[in-house]
Amino acid sequence: MKSLWVPEQRSISYQDVWGRGGDWQGGSRSHAKVNVTPSSALGLDAVWACVNMHAGMASTLPLDAMRGDPAEQVTPTPTLITRPSLTVEQGEWLFQYYVSLLLFGNAYGVVLSRDRLGFPTTVEWQNPNDVEVTQNRHRASYTVAGETVAAEDVWHDRWFVMPGSLVGLAPLTVHRETVGLGLAAQQFGAQWFGDGAHPSAVLSTDQAVNQEAAATIKDRFMSAVRGRREPAVLGGGMKYQQIQVNADESQFLETQQHAAVAVARVFGIQPEMIAAAVSGSSVTYANVEQQAIQYLTFGLDRWLVKGENAITRHMPDGDFAKFNRGALLRTDLLTRYQAHAIALDKHFKTIDEVRGLEDDPPLDNGETFPPPGSAREDMT
Repeated sequence: MKSLWVPEQRSISYQDVWGRGGDWQGGSRSHAKVNVTPSSALGLDAVWACVNMHAGMASTLPLDAMRGDPAEQVTPTPTLITRPSLTVEQGEWLFQYYVSLLLFGNAYGVVLSRDRLGFPTTVEWQNPNDVEVTQNRHRASYTVAGETVAAEDVWHDRWFVMPGSLVGLAPLTVHRETVGLGLAAQQFGAQWFGDGAHPSAVLSTDQAVNQEAAATIKDRFMSAVRGRREPAVLGGGMKYQQIQVNADESQFLETQQHAAVAVARVFGIQPEMIAAAVSGSSVTYANVEQQAIQYLTFGLDRWLVKGENAITRHMPDGDFAKFNRGALLRTDLLTRYQAHAIALDKHFKTIDEVRGLEDDPPLDNGETFPPPGSAREDMT
């Protein structure tokens, strides 16, 4: 019986997604008549804030290579974690990775070197605009900047992948209208103050005035009042009427706020964390720690897990990458010291471990645990 399965072959590039026009310039026009590209979207402060928050937070958390259960740090730390790039440091390397995922839904890296076991040690991230993916059934081949690269030498991570596809969806493509609306409101506000959406006042008369006379009247009026606060004297039936416009109307503030909140939802961030106005919400000192926990739980953690899994796939069996999430949840001094006291009292941390968390050197006397029941009293 003849097979009805026809191998699927299709080529996908970001020029197909964003349009033609070169590096970060091609785009798709939204109904707000704004061209939305990754580059232009970053000009919207809400998009910049969300991308910078996720990528910035993830790239500054300590990243360790772990092994075993209970897990212990691998020593020496693999080069893939300490120095994964020849051109940028580890934090910048992670930042590039997350920016690609956040803006394009895909991150493409080319493996430049491997260790003696064949695991990657140097990976350079590529501009997704320069990458073309050809899918044949469930396999992919890659062309980077016009050159074919072996699939085993391409580190391809994707986000929000539809069934049957090997390429992730770009958030800015799916939510083009949301970003376009925000950009349109922002441009309108800038043009209002830069060019003037309408005149600030009108000089009118019931007499016939040609274009030359109108220009003369305007020039004389402006020269009479410019730089002065004295009253103007008008004759010939001339009347002056100032045009008042509500600030909300002139800048579309509500539209901008709505777009900022919508963008925050797209990226999984509480709007308050990017200073987006939300009716009835407030952030106080008392709930800052709780907000950080919520951000880690519902916003950042899935991106951290994505990065951990991606790096772990390129490590020996039994080893895994782990972000230190505790660095994000540093509390005030008193709360932190009280937590240290409990850890010491219950003997699940040593004094030197606690000192290390506070960036203090180990004690010279080698002391590990305080006498039971004394730690809490001494440290509080």
